[in-house]
Amino acid sequence: TPTPEPGSPTPTPAPPTPTPLPSCTGEADCVAPTTFVWGEPGDIPVPQDYDGDHKADPAVWRPTNGTWYLQLSEMGGISTQVWGKSGDKPVPADYDGDGRSDLSVWRPESQKWLMINSSSGVYVERLGSQLDLPLPADYDGDGIADIAFWRPSIERWGIKLEPTEELREYKWGESEDIPVPGDYDGDGKADIAVWRPKNGFWYILLSSLPKGIIKAWGLPGDIPVPADYNGDGRTDLAVWRPREGTWYILYSTGGGFIHSLGEQGDLPVPADYDGDGKSDLAVWRPQTGTWFILPSSGILDNPLFNLLRGPSSAPTEGHR
Repeated sequence: TPTPEPGSPTPTPAPPTPTPLPSCTGEADCVAPTTFVWGEPGDIPVPQDYDGDHKADPAVWRPTNGTWYLQLSEMGGISTQVWGKSGDKPVPADYDGDGRSDLSVWRPESQKWLMINSSSGVYVERLGSQLDLPLPADYDGDGIADIAFWRPSIERWGIKLEPTEELREYKWGESEDIPVPGDYDGDGKADIAVWRPKNGFWYILLSSLPKGIIKAWGLPGDIPVPADYNGDGRTDLAVWRPREGTWYILYSTGGGFIHSLGEQGDLPVPADYDGDGKSDLAVWRPQTGTWFILPSSGILDNPLFNLLRGPSSAPTEGHR
């Protein structure tokens, strides 16, 4: 079990309650969610910045045919690409540091990471075991996503910062925890962290401190959705409560807010869709392939968001 940093607050059994936003305090709070269909039942939502314009692009990966369907906000167009196959896990991230997320899958059966770097082409790396959870992130602050995993069976993290470097291992968390890496201290490096469903506690190993910290935020049944919701460069603690469709967000600077978006069965997909440096509340509805995005700026200017139907199942180009 992680040890809290001396002087850190003692966790309490129940989370504190953030102050709800008034019903209408400004443009972003008064606007209705942007809604559009992109994807179909069985798809996996994978929003990332694939075109390098600092805006997350709505995207899905289809396990049945290994196809990625991307709405590129900068280009104002649709991109489809076959990469992966049934049984793979999509793990898009910026693996080459060019500011664009790369298509990538992790193949449990062979423990291989298969990437199409937007700058240098195909790259394959073997790391992990079949039951691991892949967790790519920039753990060393060099602007390049590192391949990493969490192994619940032995409660260990494995991180490979460079292709030629030895694997770094850390024991952190318990087998039933949910891994939630993020930059919680704002130093540009992703921190190892887990959220414990049975008590709503966050156990965070900050890269800037020699020991971990423990914070309480959330209740059993919640889904952790950490992200930088206020644009200060630090990941905020946040949970989405499916039975209510409510987001509970605790800013790293103090304070927070509550907002309703989504319903039971939705998948939360927060990301910065409007490019203002703040993550936006968003959910994807698997039954219909519908996205619901509440932009923090109140504006989404991508004309593709007005599409009335989702992507075709037939890709226009492919590479496996």
